[in-house]
Amino acid sequence: IHLKELRGKLIDFASLLELELDFAEEDVAFANRTELKKLLEVIILSVENLLKSFEQGNVLKHGLPVVIIGKPNVGKSTLLNAILKEERAIVSDIPGTTRDYIEDSISIGGVMFRFTDTAGLRETKDEIEIAGILKTKEKAGNAKIVLHLIDTDNIDDSITDFKRAPAENSLLVINKADKLSESDRVIFEKKYSDLAFHFISAKTGYNIDSLLEKLLSSVNRDIRESSGLIVSNARHAEALIKSKDSLERALEGLNQDISSEFISMDIRQTINYLGEITGEVSNEELLGNIFSRFCIGK
Repeated sequence: IHLKELRGKLIDFASLLELELDFAEEDVAFANRTELKKLLEVIILSVENLLKSFEQGNVLKHGLPVVIIGKPNVGKSTLLNAILKEERAIVSDIPGTTRDYIEDSISIGGVMFRFTDTAGLRETKDEIEIAGILKTKEKAGNAKIVLHLIDTDNIDDSITDFKRAPAENSLLVINKADKLSESDRVIFEKKYSDLAFHFISAKTGYNIDSLLEKLLSSVNRDIRESSGLIVSNARHAEALIKSKDSLERALEGLNQDISSEFISMDIRQTINYLGEITGEVSNEELLGNIFSRFCIGK
């Protein structure tokens, strides 16, 4: 159902609520509360899908942000270089070499990805390194996907740390897999069957392509699940966010059986916000609908 059509139905209900206010002394209910709740839920879902499409539109335009995090010397910079197929980041055996983030973009399957190599996560007293670690956490918090990189050294301890505080939208990536025998991998997979992880070797390039395919498939899945309509206007996205807030307030008001006056106020706001998107904002719109559809004053 188009947003314009949903907005029209909302205007009809708002008109009925306005009539209830006019006949408040007679204690009559013109608006069917059950049907109004259903409509609000449908519009909220539509608005959420449109907001998701705005996020996807930004991804297509600016690149999907993927952040590589992990302790020092697990191979984060080597992984970035392997993905980009160039020596973009400095690789060193000295812990704490990367003190600020390094960022670059690459197209994979027609989708732009923006990869960020970050400072290694560890306890340190170095002020510059501390600043880099804080930036790492900030970048991870804003990423669409977090590649949490560990290596095969002290693997059990690393996985314990990962389970303790996994980043949101994180994928566990195990580097230096070329050091593991086939039997070691089988044992590991059985031991940690509850985890989703991906074996790679950033140094040799082993499984790098399949890792990128996994990232691409997750993006394609999000796009397939969208409504097909992409919102690209930031002003429209802001109007959608405000619409969602007022819709949820109206729905909560209905569930709590509060006064029609307050519900009507939230619905009026929603109508105006949606009107900014459909191009139909008018203060006389609701009043005109009341007179034309309900014969009041004739």
